[in-house]
Amino acid sequence: MTHPPIRVGIVGASGFVGRELSALLANDPRIALCFVQSESRAGTRSMEAALDYEDLTLFAMIERCPHCVCFATPHGIALRDAGAFLAQRIRVIDLSADFRFKDPRVYERTYDTAYTHTGPPPVYGLTEFAGEELESAMLVANPGCYVTASLLAALPIREKIEWAVFDGKSGYSGAGAARAEELSLQTRDDVLPYTLTQHRHAPEIQQFFRQPVFFTPHVLGTFRGMEVTAHLRIAEDHRNEDFLKIFRDAYRDAPCVTIQEDIPQLKNVRDTSRAILGGFSMDDHGRLVIVSALDNLRKGAASQAVQNLHAMFGLPREIPEIPPTRLFPS
Repeated sequence: MTHPPIRVGIVGASGFVGRELSALLANDPRIALCFVQSESRAGTRSMEAALDYEDLTLFAMIERCPHCVCFATPHGIALRDAGAFLAQRIRVIDLSADFRFKDPRVYERTYDTAYTHTGPPPVYGLTEFAGEELESAMLVANPGCYVTASLLAALPIREKIEWAVFDGKSGYSGAGAARAEELSLQTRDDVLPYTLTQHRHAPEIQQFFRQPVFFTPHVLGTFRGMEVTAHLRIAEDHRNEDFLKIFRDAYRDAPCVTIQEDIPQLKNVRDTSRAILGGFSMDDHGRLVIVSALDNLRKGAASQAVQNLHAMFGLPREIPEIPPTRLFPS
C-alpha cells in the first residue's frame, strides 16, 4: 500500500541550511514540499526546491502545511512562532537552538532570550540516541553541528570517561550566508580559532555529561565540512576495553554513522548525510582520541532534520544521497 507523501514546509528556506534542507526534501519521494518561506528572497526562485520563495503569514503556512514545518531560522523565531503550528497539531522540527536545552534557564543565559514555550516538551533530535521518543514527538530540537559531531564521538562511552575535550574545526558555511564571503577571505590559507572558552555549543554538550567537558571551535578555509577531535580521559578500570568494538556495536543500526579504524577525512563526508568516526588511539595516560567528521550542513543540520522527520512519521531513517548543492557564491 502506497502512503500519501508527508506535507512539509520550511520557514527560513533561503539560508545555507534552509537551501540544503530544501534540496533534500525536494528529492525525497516520500515528502511533498508545501512552501519555502523567506522574507528576504520572496518572489525569487528556489533552485533547490523548484518553488518560489514566499513571505507567508503564519495563518497561510498553517493552511498549506498539515503535517510538519521545519524552522531553519535564527534563534528566537521558532520560540515565538512554533506554538501556532503545534496548536493545530502540526509537528515542528527546529534547526535553531531554541529548544535544545533541558534547562530553559541555560538557554536564557546562553542566548539572552526569555524562554516562553509552554507547549509539548521538545525531544532532542540526535537521531541515533533519540530512539522511540521521535515517533510520538510533536516538537523536535535538531542539535547543533559541532554538538552532533562531539556527542557521536563520546555518548557510547559516556560513563567510562573522567573528562572530555572537543577540538572542533568547521568550514565557514557554519557561520551562515551573511558572513560567508567575509570568512572565505579571512580563512584563505589559514585557520581561525574563536570563542575559546565560552562558545554557545559548550553548554549544549555539557548537559549530556556529569563530567567536565571543554570545547573550542575553529573556522577552516573551506566552505563545508567539519571535524571534531575528541580527547576522552578514560577511567582507569576501563582502559583495556575494545573501544572500536564498542562503537561498532553502538552504531550497528545507524545508517548515517560509519565506524572505521583510519582517521576520517573531510573529503569523504562532504556533500553526504553520514558521519565517520575513526582513530580510536589510546595514549599511556588513558586519553582516548576519536576523530568525528561530518558535513556541517547535512548530517550536522539538514540531513539530521530529515532523519528526524522520517522517524516522526514512521519512515526509514536512512536518507537517499543527492548530488552536491552549489550554495556559495549564491
